[in-house]
Amino acid sequence: MSQSLSLVIVHVIFSTKERRPLLESAMRARAHAYLATVARSVGCECYRVGGVEDHVHLEIRISRTMTIVN
Repeated sequence: MSQSLSLVIVHVIFSTKERRPLLESAMRARAHAYLATVARSVGCECYRVGGVEDHVHLEIRISRTMTIVN
């Protein structure tokens, strides 16, 4: 039986406009949880989410069935 394997890990960075410190601590935790949920809802595995007041980092594994380039 044939098998299709894939391991594509992507580091995504979002920043606020002009790197303004807009993501306060309470909002940051909710934003991180939301971004992880969005990644999971499209079939990606979210390894890490983090960041500071002006940017957010996501480390996600792209699903084997997802097209990387459109």
